[in-house]
Amino acid sequence: YNDFPRPYADESHKFPWGQCTWYVAQRRYIPWSGDAKDWLTNAERMGYQVCRGIYCDPKPGTIVSLKGDTWIIRRYGHVAYIESVEGNRITFSEMNYLGLGIKSVRSIPMDDWRIIGYIY
Repeated sequence: YNDFPRPYADESHKFPWGQCTWYVAQRRYIPWSGDAKDWLTNAERMGYQVCRGIYCDPKPGTIVSLKGDTWIIRRYGHVAYIESVEGNRITFSEMNYLGLGIKSVRSIPMDDWRIIGYIY
């Protein structure tokens, strides 16, 4: 599971291995705890810039908070790490979308219904 950059592996809050929260905390410094569904609020409380909704300005390195149609995402939420923004699409890497501990990459439109918001 070390086939990606992990600059914050030993500095971030500790999340369960293989979860989306664990993956993002390897890529970005995450001082808060909690399920992915609470990350926007938790980040904002800690002074991080947050934008809710689809009319935000995503950038590489930004965290995107997503909703979904599976029971696990509805219950716990989902976060991913934005790799690139091209035109009207964001490409992000994530873990646990395809299964526990599986890293994947997807691209979706910036106005996709699944986007809840961003953490800068």
